[in-house]
Amino acid sequence: MLVAILVLGVALALCAPTWITKAMPQDSNEPSMGLNGILFGLGRDYDCFFTIEGAWQEGEPTIRLEAALARRVAKKSGLIHELDQLRQSIADFAYEIEGANPRIVHIIDARLRRQKGYAIDALITSLDFAGKVNELPDQIGKQGISIALPTWQSTHEQRDGSTVIHVKGAGLIVRDALSNFVKLDGRGPILWIARTKLEQGATTYVHYPWPGRMAKQ
Repeated sequence: MLVAILVLGVALALCAPTWITKAMPQDSNEPSMGLNGILFGLGRDYDCFFTIEGAWQEGEPTIRLEAALARRVAKKSGLIHELDQLRQSIADFAYEIEGANPRIVHIIDARLRRQKGYAIDALITSLDFAGKVNELPDQIGKQGISIALPTWQSTHEQRDGSTVIHVKGAGLIVRDALSNFVKLDGRGPILWIARTKLEQGATTYVHYPWPGRMAKQ
């Protein structure tokens, strides 16, 4: 029995994707930086991509989660291990691996799990959309879901104005519709960013950043 367990363990290690397996010992000298900068490094090191679902309430910045400071205390020790380290060091940090594509990781403010009517968790009855990615949130919003492209734009955020996608399906979760129809090759590590105020009936504002490889922050 023990031999069988050992053989199974070796087989799993050999078959595991490189972005999960350990690569290097931890680096305790890594400097603190904002979460966006950390995600850039993780995307580069593990060939993965992130979506960010931030939340804020009165008295907090709208980019509370994105700007949270942390450091990679276990650099290149495995993606899951590093995400678990971030969960321990950043307030309300949660994550989910995308079931349809494990290269995509959803970073979520845990408080949104208690948000009634949260748009990203909503179900789209049917959708057949072809157009630029930043037109998709408004298209989904036409189905009565509280989601939209922000009407404002920070001078520090450049949006994707060129990528064209085709989203077609029935019974799609909004998160999947936003994530699973975008070609990943050549994109930066952040696929899209959503921001939602923590109050009932709040609109979730979603945009896709510039698709090129982002400069490290």
